[in-house]
Amino acid sequence: MRPVRRLGSNTPSHVCASERAGRQMLNRAPLVNDRGAQGNHMASKHALLIELFAAALIAVACTIGQAPLPIDPVAAAGTIVAETLAAQGITLAPGAVSTEVTPSPEPPTATPTVKPGLKISVNGTECRAGIGADADVIATFGANTDVDLIARDSADGYWLVKDPASGSSCWVSAQNATPSGGFTQLPEITPQVPAASNAPAAPSWAAVSNAWQYNCVPGLMTVSLQWTDRADNEQGYRVYRNGELLIELPAGSTSYSDQVNTAGGTFSYTVSAYNAVGESGPLGTGSFSC
Repeated sequence: MRPVRRLGSNTPSHVCASERAGRQMLNRAPLVNDRGAQGNHMASKHALLIELFAAALIAVACTIGQAPLPIDPVAAAGTIVAETLAAQGITLAPGAVSTEVTPSPEPPTATPTVKPGLKISVNGTECRAGIGADADVIATFGANTDVDLIARDSADGYWLVKDPASGSSCWVSAQNATPSGGFTQLPEITPQVPAASNAPAAPSWAAVSNAWQYNCVPGLMTVSLQWTDRADNEQGYRVYRNGELLIELPAGSTSYSDQVNTAGGTFSYTVSAYNAVGESGPLGTGSFSC
């Protein structure tokens, strides 16, 4: 059995009470003398290692106010543990007591966000209280006007912007402007389409000669129609031939051309504006044939 050096009586007088208590705790720990015992007391050995390291740290802490240590406190604690275990015949594997201090990770650097904006590309672009022709016009922008972006409606193709003159928010068609900055981070908003309160006003023939006319060649007739858009709440225009719907045109339309086989005889055309409420009175050509 290897003799064990007991600590305490020869401990230098300058060692503080907390360090002396840690060394006495080591002296009271069970000793390991043979291979069998060593296998049975593996858990005790691990616990002893933890207690020794804690006592060593306390001992280093007692040097506050005294002369500076020649090495840093963590390294000193590791040295005390290694020397004390060696005195009991216990050999530590390399790296069993780490004296390295892991630095704290630096916080991530925030990426600045560029303020989203919109540059109007089409002169006379209307900014409305909602989407669609029935919504009230809040402002009209000229080309190259810069406005602040608030939100977007990707499904319908509209941007919600702030009118720089009134400070009100309004909707601009995405076809008439180019976004910039952090516009991809804008919230998605689905605007309400305002319902029309009354049917649109009926169109009138354009103030030109031959507002409607037709031209005949053998077996074929070409018809040209031109009218004035007098409505401000239409969803579009409908053109009828001989009382049957021929085509629906978008809001703001003012002309249409048709070709028809003259074998049918006599023809007539009407044009009317429409919205969710109903249809305007018809604008008719009368009957004609080739």
